[in-house]
Amino acid sequence: MQGYSAKLDKFNSKQVLLNGFDSAEFAHDLALWNVRHNEVMLLVDDRRGHTPEQHRKIFAIVGDFAKWSGEDLETERFFLTIDFLQESGIEPFSLSYKSEEQASVTVAKQFINWLLDRAIAWNVPLHERPSELTDDIYSAMLMGLKHRSCVICGEHADIHHVDVVGLTGRDNTDHRRNRLMALCRTHHSEIEQIGFEKFDSLHHVEGIKLQEDLLIATGVMTRTQMNEFDAKYYRESLRKNIGD
Repeated sequence: MQGYSAKLDKFNSKQVLLNGFDSAEFAHDLALWNVRHNEVMLLVDDRRGHTPEQHRKIFAIVGDFAKWSGEDLETERFFLTIDFLQESGIEPFSLSYKSEEQASVTVAKQFINWLLDRAIAWNVPLHERPSELTDDIYSAMLMGLKHRSCVICGEHADIHHVDVVGLTGRDNTDHRRNRLMALCRTHHSEIEQIGFEKFDSLHHVEGIKLQEDLLIATGVMTRTQMNEFDAKYYRESLRKNIGD
Protein backbone atom coordinates (compact mmCIF):
# COMPACT_ATOMS: atom_id res chain seq x y z
CA MET A 1 0.00 0.00 0.00
CA GLN A 2 1.42 3.38 -1.04
CA GLY A 3 0.90 6.42 1.18
CA TYR A 4 0.56 10.08 0.21
CA SER A 5 0.72 13.08 2.55
CA ALA A 6 -1.46 16.17 2.32
CA LYS A 7 -3.11 18.83 4.47
CA LEU A 8 -6.86 18.94 4.95
CA ASP A 9 -8.22 22.23 3.61
CA LYS A 10 -12.01 22.04 3.42
CA PHE A 11 -14.56 19.29 3.69
CA ASN A 12 -18.28 18.65 3.81
CA SER A 13 -20.51 15.59 3.70
CA LYS A 14 -19.76 15.00 0.01
CA GLN A 15 -16.29 16.36 -0.76
CA VAL A 16 -12.82 16.64 0.79
CA LEU A 17 -10.31 19.24 -0.44
CA LEU A 18 -6.61 18.51 0.15
CA ASN A 19 -3.63 20.86 -0.14
CA GLY A 20 -0.05 19.83 -0.87
CA PHE A 21 -1.17 16.64 -2.58
CA ASP A 22 0.80 15.59 -5.66
CA SER A 23 -2.07 14.51 -7.90
CA ALA A 24 0.24 13.97 -10.88
CA GLU A 25 2.33 11.45 -8.93
CA PHE A 26 -0.86 9.79 -7.70
CA ALA A 27 -2.24 9.46 -11.25
CA HIS A 28 1.11 8.12 -12.47
CA ASP A 29 1.15 5.44 -9.75
CA LEU A 30 -2.43 4.42 -10.52
CA ALA A 31 -1.52 3.92 -14.17
CA LEU A 32 1.68 2.10 -13.24
CA TRP A 33 -0.17 -0.33 -10.97
CA ASN A 34 -2.99 -0.76 -13.50
CA VAL A 35 -5.54 0.14 -10.82
CA ARG A 36 -9.09 -0.24 -12.17
CA HIS A 37 -11.19 0.37 -9.07
CA ASN A 38 -12.12 3.84 -7.81
CA GLU A 39 -11.88 3.36 -4.05
CA VAL A 40 -9.09 4.81 -1.91
CA MET A 41 -8.48 4.86 1.83
CA LEU A 42 -8.07 8.21 3.59
CA LEU A 43 -6.33 8.08 6.97
CA VAL A 44 -6.47 11.19 9.16
CA ASP A 45 -3.71 11.71 11.72
CA ASP A 46 -5.48 12.18 15.06
CA ARG A 47 -3.19 14.28 17.25
CA ARG A 48 -5.63 14.67 20.12
CA GLY A 49 -4.36 13.00 23.26
CA HIS A 50 -6.74 10.44 24.78
CA THR A 51 -9.18 11.85 27.31
CA PRO A 52 -9.32 11.28 31.09
CA GLU A 53 -12.65 9.49 30.55
CA GLN A 54 -11.05 7.09 28.08
CA HIS A 55 -8.14 6.60 30.48
CA ARG A 56 -10.55 5.68 33.27
CA LYS A 57 -12.48 3.26 31.09
CA ILE A 58 -9.36 1.46 29.86
CA PHE A 59 -8.05 0.87 33.36
CA ALA A 60 -11.50 -0.12 34.62
CA ILE A 61 -11.91 -2.76 31.89
CA VAL A 62 -8.35 -4.02 32.38
CA GLY A 63 -9.20 -4.23 36.09
CA ASP A 64 -12.14 -6.49 35.21
CA PHE A 65 -9.77 -8.74 33.26
CA ALA A 66 -7.28 -8.78 36.15
CA LYS A 67 -9.96 -9.70 38.66
CA TRP A 68 -11.15 -12.49 36.35
CA SER A 69 -7.68 -13.90 35.59
CA GLY A 70 -6.02 -13.35 38.98
CA GLU A 71 -3.16 -11.32 37.46
CA ASP A 72 -2.04 -7.96 38.83
CA LEU A 73 -3.28 -4.90 36.93
CA GLU A 74 -0.03 -3.92 35.19
CA THR A 75 0.77 -7.46 34.04
CA GLU A 76 -2.75 -7.83 32.65
CA ARG A 77 -2.53 -4.46 30.89
CA PHE A 78 0.84 -5.36 29.36
CA PHE A 79 -0.36 -8.62 27.81
CA LEU A 80 -3.68 -7.17 26.64
CA THR A 81 -1.89 -4.25 25.01
CA ILE A 82 0.55 -6.59 23.23
CA ASP A 83 -2.35 -8.68 21.89
CA PHE A 84 -4.16 -5.55 20.72
CA LEU A 85 -1.09 -4.21 18.91
CA GLN A 86 -0.51 -7.54 17.18
CA GLU A 87 -4.11 -7.92 16.05
CA SER A 88 -4.68 -4.30 15.00
CA GLY A 89 -1.29 -3.45 13.50
CA ILE A 90 -1.32 -0.16 15.41
CA GLU A 91 2.01 1.34 16.48
CA PRO A 92 2.94 1.02 20.19
CA PHE A 93 1.43 3.75 22.35
CA SER A 94 1.53 4.98 25.92
CA LEU A 95 -1.27 5.85 28.32
CA SER A 96 0.97 8.40 30.03
CA TYR A 97 -0.02 12.01 29.34
CA LYS A 98 3.66 13.00 29.47
CA SER A 99 4.79 10.57 26.78
CA GLU A 100 5.46 11.56 23.17
CA GLU A 101 3.76 8.28 22.22
CA GLN A 102 0.59 9.14 24.12
CA ALA A 103 -2.44 7.30 22.73
CA SER A 104 -4.71 9.46 20.60
CA VAL A 105 -8.47 9.69 21.05
CA THR A 106 -8.89 7.37 18.05
CA VAL A 107 -6.43 4.74 19.28
CA ALA A 108 -7.92 4.80 22.79
CA LYS A 109 -11.39 4.32 21.31
CA GLN A 110 -10.18 1.34 19.27
CA PHE A 111 -8.45 -0.14 22.31
CA ILE A 112 -11.59 0.20 24.45
CA ASN A 113 -13.74 -1.49 21.81
CA TRP A 114 -11.17 -4.27 21.39
CA LEU A 115 -11.07 -4.85 25.16
CA LEU A 116 -14.86 -5.00 25.34
CA ASP A 117 -15.10 -7.39 22.40
CA ARG A 118 -12.57 -9.73 24.00
CA ALA A 119 -14.29 -9.49 27.38
CA ILE A 120 -17.61 -10.54 25.85
CA ALA A 121 -16.00 -13.32 23.81
CA TRP A 122 -14.18 -14.68 26.88
CA ASN A 123 -17.13 -14.20 29.27
CA VAL A 124 -15.17 -11.78 31.45
CA PRO A 125 -17.57 -10.15 33.97
CA LEU A 126 -17.67 -6.40 33.39
CA HIS A 127 -18.50 -3.82 36.06
CA GLU A 128 -20.69 -1.95 33.54
CA ARG A 129 -22.44 -3.01 30.36
CA PRO A 130 -20.44 -2.44 27.15
CA SER A 131 -22.74 0.31 25.86
CA GLU A 132 -21.85 2.35 28.98
CA LEU A 133 -18.11 1.79 28.52
CA THR A 134 -17.84 3.02 24.94
CA ASP A 135 -19.10 6.11 23.17
CA ASP A 136 -19.37 4.00 20.01
CA ILE A 137 -22.91 2.66 20.33
CA TYR A 138 -22.71 0.89 16.95
CA SER A 139 -19.72 -1.17 18.11
CA ALA A 140 -21.48 -2.06 21.36
CA MET A 141 -24.54 -3.27 19.45
CA LEU A 142 -22.34 -5.18 17.01
CA MET A 143 -20.48 -6.96 19.83
CA GLY A 144 -23.77 -8.15 21.29
CA LEU A 145 -24.96 -9.53 17.96
CA LYS A 146 -21.63 -11.15 17.12
CA HIS A 147 -21.35 -12.94 20.46
CA ARG A 148 -25.09 -13.39 21.13
CA SER A 149 -24.73 -11.37 24.33
CA CYS A 150 -27.62 -9.21 25.58
CA VAL A 151 -26.72 -5.54 25.17
CA ILE A 152 -28.51 -4.75 28.43
CA CYS A 153 -27.38 -7.42 30.88
CA GLY A 154 -24.80 -9.58 29.10
CA GLU A 155 -26.80 -12.81 29.37
CA HIS A 156 -27.10 -15.19 26.41
CA ALA A 157 -29.21 -13.50 23.78
CA ASP A 158 -31.31 -14.11 20.72
CA ILE A 159 -31.44 -11.67 17.83
CA HIS A 160 -34.34 -9.24 18.10
CA HIS A 161 -35.74 -7.48 15.04
CA VAL A 162 -36.38 -3.81 15.74
CA ASP A 163 -38.22 -3.47 12.43
CA VAL A 164 -41.35 -5.61 12.35
CA VAL A 165 -40.81 -8.74 10.26
CA GLY A 166 -44.47 -9.19 9.38
CA LEU A 167 -46.58 -12.22 8.56
CA THR A 168 -44.12 -13.66 6.05
CA GLY A 169 -41.88 -14.92 8.86
CA ARG A 170 -38.16 -14.55 9.42
CA ASP A 171 -37.19 -17.25 6.92
CA ASN A 172 -38.82 -15.19 4.16
CA THR A 173 -37.36 -11.85 5.28
CA ASP A 174 -34.35 -10.05 3.83
CA HIS A 175 -32.58 -9.19 7.08
CA ARG A 176 -30.14 -6.93 5.25
CA ARG A 177 -32.92 -4.34 5.37
CA ASN A 178 -33.73 -4.77 9.07
CA ARG A 179 -32.30 -3.26 12.24
CA LEU A 180 -31.25 -5.88 14.77
CA MET A 181 -30.11 -6.07 18.38
CA ALA A 182 -29.14 -8.85 20.79
CA LEU A 183 -31.54 -9.29 23.71
CA CYS A 184 -31.99 -12.00 26.32
CA ARG A 185 -35.46 -13.45 26.80
CA THR A 186 -36.23 -11.11 29.70
CA HIS A 187 -35.38 -7.96 27.79
CA HIS A 188 -36.93 -9.33 24.61
CA SER A 189 -40.21 -9.68 26.52
CA GLU A 190 -39.79 -6.17 27.90
CA ILE A 191 -39.35 -4.55 24.49
CA GLU A 192 -42.35 -6.48 23.16
CA GLN A 193 -44.48 -5.21 26.06
CA ILE A 194 -43.50 -1.52 26.12
CA GLY A 195 -42.40 -0.92 22.52
CA PHE A 196 -39.07 0.15 21.08
CA GLU A 197 -39.31 3.90 21.75
CA LYS A 198 -39.91 3.51 25.49
CA PHE A 199 -37.35 0.69 25.67
CA ASP A 200 -34.78 2.94 23.98
CA SER A 201 -35.51 5.82 26.38
CA LEU A 202 -34.93 3.48 29.34
CA HIS A 203 -31.84 1.64 28.13
CA HIS A 204 -30.32 3.95 25.48
CA VAL A 205 -29.74 1.30 22.83
CA GLU A 206 -30.52 1.11 19.14
CA GLY A 207 -30.85 -1.48 16.44
CA ILE A 208 -28.24 -1.70 13.70
CA LYS A 209 -28.09 -3.17 10.22
CA LEU A 210 -25.44 -5.83 9.66
CA GLN A 211 -23.27 -6.23 6.60
CA GLU A 212 -23.67 -9.44 4.63
CA ASP A 213 -20.60 -11.19 6.05
CA LEU A 214 -21.78 -10.55 9.61
CA LEU A 215 -25.31 -11.72 8.83
CA ILE A 216 -23.78 -14.99 7.64
CA ALA A 217 -21.33 -15.23 10.56
CA THR A 218 -24.11 -14.73 13.12
CA GLY A 219 -26.37 -17.26 11.40
CA VAL A 220 -29.10 -14.73 10.62
CA MET A 221 -28.93 -15.38 6.87
CA THR A 222 -27.13 -17.64 4.43
CA ARG A 223 -25.47 -16.64 1.18
CA THR A 224 -28.04 -18.77 -0.65
CA GLN A 225 -30.89 -16.76 0.90
CA MET A 226 -29.23 -13.49 -0.10
CA ASN A 227 -28.78 -14.68 -3.67
CA GLU A 228 -32.43 -15.73 -3.82
CA PHE A 229 -33.56 -12.28 -2.64
CA ASP A 230 -31.24 -10.56 -5.13
CA ALA A 231 -32.67 -12.69 -7.94
CA LYS A 232 -36.19 -11.80 -6.78
CA TYR A 233 -35.38 -8.06 -6.78
CA TYR A 234 -33.88 -8.38 -10.25
CA ARG A 235 -37.01 -10.07 -11.61
CA GLU A 236 -39.20 -7.41 -10.00
CA SER A 237 -37.06 -4.67 -11.53
CA LEU A 238 -37.35 -6.24 -14.98
CA ARG A 239 -41.13 -6.50 -14.69
CA LYS A 240 -41.35 -2.87 -13.59
CA ASN A 241 -39.17 -1.64 -16.46
CA ILE A 242 -41.15 -3.66 -18.99
CA GLY A 243 -44.38 -2.30 -17.54
CA ASP A 244 -43.11 1.27 -17.77
